[in-house]
Formats: sequence, structure tokens, C-alpha cells
Amino acid sequence: MISNTYHTGVLLLGIYSLVACTDHYVSEKSLVTMSEQTTDVEGSEQKNPFFSESSLYFQYPPFDRIENGHYQPAFEAGMKQQLAEIAEINSQDEPPTVENTLVLLELSGRLLSRVSSVFYGMTSAHTNATLREIEADMAPRLSAHRDRILLDPVLFSRIEALYFQRDILNLDSETLRLIGETYREFVRAGAELSVEEKEKLRAINIELSELITRFSQNVMDEARARAIVVDTREELAGLTDAEIQSAADTAEVRGEEGKFVIPLLNTTQQPYLAVLENRDLRERIFKTSFARGSDGGARAVAAGWGCGGHGQWCRPQHALLYIRFCRRPPDAAGCTRVRFD
Repeated sequence: MISNTYHTGVLLLGIYSLVACTDHYVSEKSLVTMSEQTTDVEGSEQKNPFFSESSLYFQYPPFDRIENGHYQPAFEAGMKQQLAEIAEINSQDEPPTVENTLVLLELSGRLLSRVSSVFYGMTSAHTNATLREIEADMAPRLSAHRDRILLDPVLFSRIEALYFQRDILNLDSETLRLIGETYREFVRAGAELSVEEKEKLRAINIELSELITRFSQNVMDEARARAIVVDTREELAGLTDAEIQSAADTAEVRGEEGKFVIPLLNTTQQPYLAVLENRDLRERIFKTSFARGSDGGARAVAAGWGCGGHGQWCRPQHALLYIRFCRRPPDAAGCTRVRFD
């Protein structure tokens, strides 16, 4: 199924993940077709590690070979490859079946999945200026790519046909669930909208993808800006030697040599509060952590996130766009359909 990658973190696990329960239905013909398409891409850039499956255990990413310059070409090739795979599904003359539609849909986008899973993991845990630039550039493009698939009328007609025939196809429970979940995903994404409404939805999805990316980057910027700088080792009593050394290393990376930096974690409370002996330092950490998202000052204006005093990181008016999509009650299939009022 086509999952949405633009809800920050979460994002992190990749855009187009494969569903294991479909493996039973993969024919030799399907595998050969997919292999040929992958080989074409792989042959175009042998030096890019994303263009071939990893040979490491469990296909772990070869991080020692991955460079910042590998991500953008892999994203672009991955989107192109997946659209070609979708076009192949749509071009079939045969009536839709689980194997020639759902299985091929599940197998599509493997290159895009490889690069996405690594890229969004890196932007979440070990980002840099180059990755942030790529993230901002790719957000609207990936949103548009996702909509090209989920709003494709030909593809949806094949999925819809399977959904309404599912009770007479003598399928096992796993396949029935796959059909139902895929159908609901397309409906919830707007597959039943008119052409005009789909265009509105595409524009809104692009805007949301840009805002979500900006929001997640702003949250990381704030956490970095609010990190606690400690002047002396004595103030860190209660931490282990390893934790103190980590704080010193972080300070050095930030240009604060000779000091110690305690970064804020994106959790309700900060773990070090439980072990630090210095009350003043604990108070600093607590108040700084508690104040996250409450800065509505000049930085908010400069970032274009003026929120009427509600804080740098909020954007309540854009949250209303989500609410607009949730006003129709679920139908008999359990779907909440997109609508425009």
C-alpha cells in the first residue's frame, strides 16, 4: 500500500513499504518483469548504492557507501520507476486479479522505498544542511507522486472491481484484508473525487507536505537552540563518566570547547532530571523543556510562522485543512471520504 511519508517522523520508516502477506501470490512472470525494470535502473548508476539491493545481512543499508549526493538521484529514479510499474498494471487487457493488480502494486516502488527508509531515518537522527535542503525540495514532489498513484482513475477502477467482487473470489482472510485496506486507502486519499476536486486536493497535499517538513525542521532547530550549556563538570554530578564525555563531545561539535551540552530530547520529560544532583541545573532543564514550542517572538516572524502569540512552532490555521477532510461520516465500508464544502 502507498503510505504517507509527510507526517514528520514517521516518515522515517519509508514511503512505500511492502506487505509480506502478498508473497504467496507472486508468479514467476511477475518477478521477472519487476527484475527487468530494476536492472534497467541499476545499470544507469552503478556507483549509487540505492540502485541495487544491499548484500548485507537483512539488506541493511551500506552506510559506508552512501553519500549526500546519492539521495536526490535515487528519489527521482525511484519515482520514475514506480510510475512505470503502475503504468504496466494499468495497461493490462486482462480483468483485474489479486496477482496482476494488488501484488504488482505492492511490489512497486522498491527503489523509492530503499532510499526513503534511509533518508528519513537520517533526517530524523543525523541530519545536516544538505539533507534538510533535499527534504524541503522532495516533500512537494513526493506528495505529487503519491497523488499520481492514489488518484489514478484506471488503477482505482481495478482495485474497486476486486473490492466489490471479493466475496465471490474464494480468497483467504489475509488477501481479503489486503483488498479492503487497499481500497480504503485509495478512497480516503480522494480516489472518488471529481477531476476538479482532485486538483484542489493535490494542491492542498503539496502545501501540507511543505508545511509539515518546515514544522519538523523548526522543531529540530528549536531543540538545538535550546540545548543546555553547562560550564563545569561538577554541575553534572550524578551522570556517568560516559554521559559526561558525551556532553563534552556535543559541546565540542557545537564550538563550545571546554563546556558541556545537554541536548533536549523530544520526550515529555528529560531523562537526566532523574539523576542530576544539581538542583539549579535540573530547574534549567525542566523549564527549558517545558517551554518548548512557546516562543512566539522574532524567530517566528522571520520563519514565516507568525501564530498570534501561540508560539513559533504552531500553525493552527493549517490544521483546519485536515478537519475539512473529516466531515462526512464513515460509509458501510468504514471509509471516511474526502469532501470539499
